[in-house]
Amino acid sequence: MKNNLEHAISKRMNAWFLVWLACFFAITQVQASLGDSLGIRTVVIDPGHGGKDPGCLGKFSHEADVALSISLKLGKMIKTYFGDDVKVIYTRTEDKFVELAERARIANRNKADLFICIHANASANTGSKGTETYVLGLHKSEAQLKVAQRENEVIMVEDNYQTKYQNFNVKDPDAYIGITIMASAFLDQSMAFAAGIQNYVDGTPNVINRGVKQAGFLVLHQVNMPSVLVETGFLTNPEEEKVLNSEEDQFNIAKAIFKAFVDYKNSVDIANGVKVKERGNPDEIISGKKTNTVVKKEEVKTEQPENKEKDQVKKEEIKKEENKENTVVKGPLSAYPYSEEKVVFKVQIRTSSKPIENNPQNFPGLETVDYYQSDGLYKYTYGKSNNFDEAKKWESEVREKGYKGAFVIAFLNGQRIDIHKAKEMANQ
Repeated sequence: MKNNLEHAISKRMNAWFLVWLACFFAITQVQASLGDSLGIRTVVIDPGHGGKDPGCLGKFSHEADVALSISLKLGKMIKTYFGDDVKVIYTRTEDKFVELAERARIANRNKADLFICIHANASANTGSKGTETYVLGLHKSEAQLKVAQRENEVIMVEDNYQTKYQNFNVKDPDAYIGITIMASAFLDQSMAFAAGIQNYVDGTPNVINRGVKQAGFLVLHQVNMPSVLVETGFLTNPEEEKVLNSEEDQFNIAKAIFKAFVDYKNSVDIANGVKVKERGNPDEIISGKKTNTVVKKEEVKTEQPENKEKDQVKKEEIKKEENKENTVVKGPLSAYPYSEEKVVFKVQIRTSSKPIENNPQNFPGLETVDYYQSDGLYKYTYGKSNNFDEAKKWESEVREKGYKGAFVIAFLNGQRIDIHKAKEMANQ
């Protein structure tokens, strides 16, 4: 009995030592990431697994192959749209094994401004399906812990992994306390990008939005920049496995991540005083309908260290909301009869992990700002109408005022619903 108690106490002390150690490294890593330039200039795309580590398995496909295919499509879209303005680096471009720690080192050595991991999911429940985006943090459910444990198991096929990862026990929930303290360093930026991905997933054909979640992924813990891990879908679901292996659906999933990247880059650049270039409609350019004049011939890059120091994205300073009322002053009036009992369309303009005070300084150019809460985030909207076309007009107006990531969403009886379903209901 005494030995068991001593073991339990020792185990907890080790966990809290990891917490202290993580706090120390959180401070030093943020300091180390500061440089001379601002904005988003380098992105590292990390296709999960590979080589001797196939990842999770479906009936006819491997996670490593699906992740690589979607990652290459995503990187190509970024290069096509931004040209030489954004350097795209892959942790792998073929079916080879890359150690988990090396993936993070590639991002850190290249002073990346954003780290995007692409994976596919698995579950004992073959009915589970949908896309979810993770940021580093403490899991809120057993299911989220299991996802992190499964993805972290890759370290066990590495040589001398006990030494490399300081005897980290993938199966021990207590081991995740220390590594998730790092979440505070880049949580706001990571959350904002993750929310953007899931917002675009919402309107993607054949894909279900499972939301933004947090868990202790080792690869996210070891990078010195905002980072996300996208579980694109479940290979253990027969229908979704077909979706994940379809060229068209892979393109659409990559496009959802790409469009979130465009919004995120523009918002970070604006916040840091970097002029945002007019590049045209992302959909038309990546589909080849229009040519972006800034594009040059694509050059696929794996790790390529830079001499130039890069600056970490400045953390947006947001005042704590004092007025809990979620509407201010008079806003745009709908030209159509309005009823709360019908489908309501709004324009989402901003997402934050903290409440933002409703005032003209925080939302310049807008008369009315509402908000709703989802996935632990505050999501701010403009206007409300039962007419989709009217909401689309407002979307164009707020984009012209600088809210480049604005898009139309829909509610029914106070609950957000799929935009395609909402349009069908509104037309009935």
